[in-house]
Amino acid sequence: YSFSYQQCCRDSTIDNIVQPENTAFFLRAKLNNTLGPNTSPEFFGLPRFKFYNNIVSHHNGMAAFEPDGDSIWYKIISAKDSAGKNVTYASGYSATQPFPSQFPFQQGISPTQPGKYTVVIEAAEHRFDTLFAIWPEIGNTVREITFFVEDTFPGNVVSTAFGGVATIDTIRNVHCND
Repeated sequence: YSFSYQQCCRDSTIDNIVQPENTAFFLRAKLNNTLGPNTSPEFFGLPRFKFYNNIVSHHNGMAAFEPDGDSIWYKIISAKDSAGKNVTYASGYSATQPFPSQFPFQQGISPTQPGKYTVVIEAAEHRFDTLFAIWPEIGNTVREITFFVEDTFPGNVVSTAFGGVATIDTIRNVHCND
């Protein structure tokens, strides 16, 4: 089974997609129940979507769980348009390098330029097939997020609530119109 949703259009101020205001977004999930009962991966709650220039972060809020206990493999994929085709990225950007960064996106997040950037993560579910000794993909879910990168790090949002480790409240002062 394949489930999809589309809506026009993206925020006109997104920096990494050509003409985002004229580009619809498309999300899909796939479910294969030929190896028995199955559910698709589900992303946990709200993702982290606010970052600061030259502050190293990790993919907080991108994790998913799979109720059946199957393995989840993550990958960065291209944003899709209303036809399910890859969008056109602005010069210097791609699905795997969605914003200027100190190092590749897969190694963490360290933006070097303020802006709004579309990032798409796929959580693909795999189940071990004992008959053929392989891990076929049996479902997937896609999450598209707009990352807001600001130039200045506000000092009043740092907390040491988690065992003395500095964390950042990324929900404050962020307004989404979707």
